[in-house]
Amino acid sequence: MKSYNLFGSLLMMTFLLLGSSACRKALDKEPYNQVDEANAFVTEQDFTNALRGMYNRMIITGNSTATYAPNNYLGGEDAFSWVSSPDILTDNVVVASLGRHSQQSFYQWTYSANTTTNTWQDAYQVIRLANAILEHLDNLAESEVSFKDNVEGEALAARGMAHFDLLRVYAKPLSGLHPASASDPGVPYVTSTDVEALPSRTSAREAYANVVADLEEAETRISEDNGVGRLSRAAVSGLLSRVYLYGGEWQKAKEAADRALAVNNDVGSIDMFPGIWTDETESGVLFKVIITTIDRVAIGVGYNQPGPSGIRNEYVPDYAFYQSFSDDDIRKSTYFLTNDFQSFPYNSIVKYQGKPGGVANVNDVKYLRVAEVLLNRAEALYRMGMEADALADLNELRSNRYDSYTPGAESGSALLDAILSERRKELAYEGHRFFDLKRLGLPVQRSANGDRADGTGTGALPQYLTLPAGDNRFQLPIPQYEINANRNIAQNPGY
Repeated sequence: MKSYNLFGSLLMMTFLLLGSSACRKALDKEPYNQVDEANAFVTEQDFTNALRGMYNRMIITGNSTATYAPNNYLGGEDAFSWVSSPDILTDNVVVASLGRHSQQSFYQWTYSANTTTNTWQDAYQVIRLANAILEHLDNLAESEVSFKDNVEGEALAARGMAHFDLLRVYAKPLSGLHPASASDPGVPYVTSTDVEALPSRTSAREAYANVVADLEEAETRISEDNGVGRLSRAAVSGLLSRVYLYGGEWQKAKEAADRALAVNNDVGSIDMFPGIWTDETESGVLFKVIITTIDRVAIGVGYNQPGPSGIRNEYVPDYAFYQSFSDDDIRKSTYFLTNDFQSFPYNSIVKYQGKPGGVANVNDVKYLRVAEVLLNRAEALYRMGMEADALADLNELRSNRYDSYTPGAESGSALLDAILSERRKELAYEGHRFFDLKRLGLPVQRSANGDRADGTGTGALPQYLTLPAGDNRFQLPIPQYEINANRNIAQNPGY
């Protein structure tokens, strides 16, 4: 696909980003010079450098010169951001009247092919780097089999992960009330570095099967522990539990979650939970992408910007949603802060306010947490009729979030409601709500609450209160630049 040729004739897009501090922290890197493909994959160190570049590309684009990179796969502000856009699209937030009105096309569901995001481009950059690694594995000696297996596992996992995220954004869901048919398009499942290829959109169901195949193979090859900032076997198992849940494969979702939780079942205790969000602990985290100040990715600015005059909010929690957090819920004090700005009180979303002593809004991206895997399993168990086990998982999470918690005893539909309610609260502002509503076949139904701390003030206009279930806008438009570059790409309906 010509639009993938984002770095000219060199395949080795500077493996990569010359010692970014994020990857340096995770992989103990030092600066390297740009090399061409012929010399890029020779030694183990070369492949380690390539993995470094692959992870780095998840947060840094190749053409960003801004103080803070606005466009990238897992961060960003003006483009689709995984920590803010999927919540801005939904009922979890209200636009702040005194903010800069960023990401308004998402909040108002008015995005188009010409005003769409760089998610497509940025995810395929990661995929291309993963494919470059996979294409050169045979350069490693037979004596390096353990190292080779792990490299292959990490690259396959990243390729499957990025394709799955593209499917979540651009394709219909695989399960729920409005699932993709056999012919509904997904995204091109790209497995080569051929910059002249013009692939068409793989069907949603075939692309999903390819994601599963990549992740299942990765799980057999990847190491048990690659350190912070890299994928591991437990992370791949946990990611598979997510993918299977989206695909409605309950037994497989449960089994994948079992494998992940057998390695790490620490959801983060009440005492440790706040430190997850200030990056002072790895408790409860299965995979995160490390971001430091010089990486120029301030993921929290999609919600607000703190300053001498207080916190200037872009989006605040919907008042009803905010009220659903009880005062004895550690998430309430961790996720929110009530403060004044220009003489009015607001409930600010402070989940990404920064690390101690660091730059405001710069935090690591927690892509996969143990708590999600536990909730994946609880939902899968419920849907298989195993209510007692589902309730046990739910109570395990709740016992680590509420002071003086008394175990719940829900059953039937009340149990499913409780699981989904805890999922919404636990994963709020992490990039899940829009995709959960989409896979469940539910509408976005916002309240008429305003943006101030007591629910008064300015709220959404009436035309932005409801996005009907199954609406074509649950699939974002394919960027026009991609359609222009590749005659084989068909646009999503409605755009």
